[in-house]
Amino acid sequence: MEPSDAVKQLEYVFDANTDSVGARCAPMYGRTFERVAEHGTGQDIVTVAGELGARISDGQRPTADEANALAKEVLDRRALTDGGD
Repeated sequence: MEPSDAVKQLEYVFDANTDSVGARCAPMYGRTFERVAEHGTGQDIVTVAGELGARISDGQRPTADEANALAKEVLDRRALTDGGD
């Protein structure tokens, strides 16, 4: 998954779960996805997007800092399980 596709996916989740703020909120995660793409894999992007989407569906809206912390957790897990980059 490309970072731009992940942002679009979150826009759809926002639109389905909030009052039309998705198009404005989802792009704030773009840099997070770019960082994951740079240091991880497409599967890592899917993992981060899925977790953010789940939180949004539960009525939360993670801040950019929370999204970055989640991305760091995913990348750290990857480094622990497969030796990292």
